Amino acid sequence: MWAETRGIARFRPQEVYQGLGLYETVGCQDGQPLLWQAHAARFSRSAQELFASSPELADEGAVRRLLLACGLASGPAALRVVWFYPRRAAVVWATRFSVPRTLRERGAHLTTALLPAHPLTPHKTTSVGPAQVLHRQALAAGFDGVLFYAHERVVRETATANIFAVFDGEVLTPPAPPLALPGVLRGYCMAFLRERGWPVREARFHLDELLACGGAFLTSSLSGVVPVRAINGQPLPFPAELFKVFQGGNLPVPGNR
Repeated sequence: MWAETRGIARFRPQEVYQGLGLYETVGCQDGQPLLWQAHAARFSRSAQELFASSPELADEGAVRRLLLACGLASGPAALRVVWFYPRRAAVVWATRFSVPRTLRERGAHLTTALLPAHPLTPHKTTSVGPAQVLHRQALAAGFDGVLFYAHERVVRETATANIFAVFDGEVLTPPAPPLALPGVLRGYCMAFLRERGWPVREARFHLDELLACGGAFLTSSLSGVVPVRAINGQPLPFPAELFKVFQGGNLPVPGNR
């Protein structure tokens, strides 16, 4: 079931080129997989909804043992899970992770691209070609990522993160589904902010509205919570009050102790 970083996982060609797979990317810190139960639940739900299958997946104790065996009992790490239908079990491996502290501190500068939602949007599948091509083009152009929008310029997500925006003291995020992947850290942050008195809800908003918002941020299990400082070169305000709340909350992301 396990594949260490030196191992080779063998898959049948059609499993790969047909994109019949699911994956999870889990942040880890000091030998602990962060929000593992939520990641496992999303993975299992997608396997059942897409393939009517229940692949074997390790429990949290087994994941901790893997991290220890890989020499990752201290510091930040990234755990990856991949499964291709109709395999019986998922493959899991872990590597050391370099925390993007500079990005977290200075914020993300994004470009935008049209990429409509589709039936697989609610699931973290291996069929990510269009999103990854646009993401790599954005990086090559000097941006930190690309924000996707649907028809009529309705904001969706980036290739690796969910987006939130502040409008008149209310925090909005695109509905997931249908517009975005229901990110694990996204869900955590929604509950986290509500518990601290912030109104948070899912809602559609357009790119032009986003550019006029009171601040925006991205959530990702590895990158953490990252302010959006500019979109297509247009500056966005920094949501200082929100980030005071986040900084006092010891969020479950790599690099936080």
